[in-house]
Amino acid sequence: MIALVESVASFAWFLYWFGRTVPGEPSEEVAAAAPLPATMQGVLVVLIIMSLCSSVFAALWLQ
Repeated sequence: MIALVESVASFAWFLYWFGRTVPGEPSEEVAAAAPLPATMQGVLVVLIIMSLCSSVFAALWLQ
């Protein structure tokens, strides 16, 4: 459980500092980029869920 909390807190800390240190307008390439396809968004959601659950599975497996 501690590893899960640490993972989520570290990710939140990274997002917080990234948002504070990389401000500004997007470049022309970024502004003209196509939106992310729904299938890729689904894959990213699955990977996020798997990364959050992996520490729980590891803790249960080690007991």
